[in-house]
Amino acid sequence: KNDHYVATSIPYCIWTIRGTIIFNGPINFFMGSYVLVSDGATLSLGKYPTFIGSNIKIFCFSNISIGDCVRLAWDCQIIDTSFHYIERMNVDDPVLPLIKPIRIGNRVWIGNRTTISRGAVIPDDAIIASNSLVNKDFSQIPPYSMLAGSPAVLRGSGLKCIFDEGIQLELDKLFNYTRTRL
Repeated sequence: KNDHYVATSIPYCIWTIRGTIIFNGPINFFMGSYVLVSDGATLSLGKYPTFIGSNIKIFCFSNISIGDCVRLAWDCQIIDTSFHYIERMNVDDPVLPLIKPIRIGNRVWIGNRTTISRGAVIPDDAIIASNSLVNKDFSQIPPYSMLAGSPAVLRGSGLKCIFDEGIQLELDKLFNYTRTRL
């Protein structure tokens, strides 16, 4: 299928798999991806049509779950660890946990250069604006919501991404938009 995407200058993918990857169906990974699944960790990928854009980084040290029909644009990163321990002074539980699972629901659209960090939960049908940092549980937001910013906050609801290519082509004609295929 000839879908639009942003090409990368990196002509290969690097995958280091020491844990488990679960493919629930075919997935499109574009060039330049770096995937690390550490010992004992699990990366679960949803059903087609899930698209993982070019130059993506996924670091899985615990558990990352990506739902069905997720669109992840270029230059994004999904990381379930902070890599370094952080100590909080003057509290009973001073050391913050290093890893927390990440869950990305179904039919989620994630804009380019977005970071999804440890503990993030993105519900079904959410839209994440470009250059956002999703670093907490958003499971209680209204359906069809848009998150944006660094850190991400709720910017609107009642918004649905149109994934159907036929409908997209009809709208292209209506709005006189020329879609470029690469």
